[in-house]
Amino acid sequence: AAAKALTPLLKLSNIAPLWVFSTNYDRVVEWACEENGISFSDGFETHSQRPIANWNNTFDADVRVVKLHGSVNWYQDDPDGAIHRLDRGYSLPAHDFRLLRGAQQLKPLMIIPTLEKQVLGEPYVRLSVRFTDVLRHTKILLIAGNSLRDQHLKGYIEERLPGLRVLLVNPAASQRISSF
Repeated sequence: AAAKALTPLLKLSNIAPLWVFSTNYDRVVEWACEENGISFSDGFETHSQRPIANWNNTFDADVRVVKLHGSVNWYQDDPDGAIHRLDRGYSLPAHDFRLLRGAQQLKPLMIIPTLEKQVLGEPYVRLSVRFTDVLRHTKILLIAGNSLRDQHLKGYIEERLPGLRVLLVNPAASQRISSF
């Protein structure tokens, strides 16, 4: 249902490249793009025939998906530090399970909700910089399904408010509110 609801928004990429910044770990945006034949980039190698894609920090497709808190299919080699997207589902059922690639342990790359989030490591710093760079040139920002409890993200947006029109969408809203 969520992927179907995203389709009209994603088709705006026919007009101009569409930046989608998400704090969700799921693959619903990517899946909606795949279902609709819309090309997307997410910072990893594209068009790989392998089930693993390496991080290259490239966002150049019609839809540019920037997952600010990581994803269910992102992993980092330990101790090497290389970042990968696994295109086959390898969810780890609990903290005591491990996924190995050769001599490297693969650590999931997701910022789990806590009071103090670990946003200073890679690739999160680059993703936050990408967010602020895009915000500098953005005239309209649509926020859907985000509570803006992440103070760093809220701060980036508030800094841009004088030149930015913000549309905050909440499916449960019963009234229109005109202030941020």
